Amino acid sequence: MAMLLGQTSPRMPVTIRPMSQVQISRWLHGSGVKRFGSQQQRAADRAEYGNQAHRLAAYCMLRWGAPTASSAQIATMLLTNPGIGMCMLREDPNVRAQGACTDTRYRRVVEYLRSLHAQADLDYARALKIGDVPWLSPDGHAAVTIAADRRYLYDANRLVHAYRALWDRATADPAQLLMAVEETRTLPGEPLWENSVYLRDLADSLMGSVLAEDLTMGFQQRDRERFDRGVRTLEHMGDQVRAMNVLMLPIMAIDECEPDWNAVAARGYKARTTQWRAFCDRCDDLATVVLAQLQGQGEGFHVRAAASLLKQSLPEYCELALPLFEQEIERLAAREQDAAEASAGVEWHEREGGAVHVDMAT
Repeated sequence: MAMLLGQTSPRMPVTIRPMSQVQISRWLHGSGVKRFGSQQQRAADRAEYGNQAHRLAAYCMLRWGAPTASSAQIATMLLTNPGIGMCMLREDPNVRAQGACTDTRYRRVVEYLRSLHAQADLDYARALKIGDVPWLSPDGHAAVTIAADRRYLYDANRLVHAYRALWDRATADPAQLLMAVEETRTLPGEPLWENSVYLRDLADSLMGSVLAEDLTMGFQQRDRERFDRGVRTLEHMGDQVRAMNVLMLPIMAIDECEPDWNAVAARGYKARTTQWRAFCDRCDDLATVVLAQLQGQGEGFHVRAAASLLKQSLPEYCELALPLFEQEIERLAAREQDAAEASAGVEWHEREGGAVHVDMAT
């Protein structure tokens, strides 16, 4: 409501950004809209308030929602397309019982996106069958993530190629296409890799909605410099996946952007606000990536891992990921032991065979 009306909500927490004691006193006890700061500050605070509300709703779904698959889908939509994500909260009977709007046209969008994901899975299965996917050495990649690693690299490469192929062609705004799907059931007729709705959705799943903005908006506005910056970001994330794996991607990507908080605390209020919000956005982005890319790592792992990232708790994420690495270490150790035993067995047979040959000759 604060965003729709363009008015600062009295429910917005005072801690929406760092401020001085004088500013806090004016916020709490002042009168008039200016007590909330300048017009630019109020607009930025409302946007941040919306982000925090969506983050909180997504965390609640991941932490307490059921069933897991539905909760993960709603949380993902809250992080990437909050307008639809908020509508999806009506699926909960308790929310509906409290008088939520009964309009269910949003389901058309959800079903359409689900159909695009099914098409993409079929496309990948065909590419996998003919060997048209990145090859990764089993010795250099964990068995628990190698399938996800290959899919990530395949999708990232196809996404950039698709955007470049469409650069000189007119393309529709994905938001307008989804609006047509919701209101009139008008489905885009473009093939999968020419469908701007799917390309935007894929970019969000690979990078998160904030990190993907340079890529998606650079393409939409045909801003070559911004688009190339987005491509470099995606390629960098792909290099991290190739060097390690998708499971390690959140650790590396968040560690890269986390500032020295002691140094940040010594800076001005504006700089502190910018640094903190950027860090929270990065954690949200990697939570989105985890929800999309790590669905095959055990029952509910991606849900718990994404929830830890929404809390900006990288240590908690590491604790969840550690057992998977321990399983991989045990697998590699067992394989090395088997190889050593097999080698020892061959050596013993060769030695025994030689001894028998000498005895027979004697």
